[in-house]
Amino acid sequence: MDVFAPRQLARAVLPWLALLLAVTGVGALAFGIFVDHPEVIRFSTMGHSAIGRVQTSPAWQSKDGRRGFRNRSLITVDDSELGLQTVSVYGELAVGATVPLLCLTSARRCVSADEVRQHLDMWPLTPVMLAGAVLIALAATLTYAARRRR
Repeated sequence: MDVFAPRQLARAVLPWLALLLAVTGVGALAFGIFVDHPEVIRFSTMGHSAIGRVQTSPAWQSKDGRRGFRNRSLITVDDSELGLQTVSVYGELAVGATVPLLCLTSARRCVSADEVRQHLDMWPLTPVMLAGAVLIALAATLTYAARRRR
């Protein structure tokens, strides 16, 4: 059985790691461009307004004897076209507060109007797009470093 030195192992793994990072980065960019952004545009243009009410707010919970923080608020809305819907929103909202939502019958779901607005304001620097760009940059850096050592 041959034992590989760390440098040999790094040379064998580095190209595959760079390829994996590049493919994941391109996939994240493609998802952001071809799936996520068009869906948000559909909600902003074709979605109808609805008003939801906050049912639960983030609170400290005990999980397995440890304290953990739940950071999502749950909002319910009884939409005339979709029926009862539950929407999960990041952040702490006061229980009983009203929240503007956008419901899209063709998507059979509702989303927060604030999240749609934030996504449109941030475009193209959304978290998914930035993560894809960082992964591609990291893959390029690893590829450059691997070729420079040879």
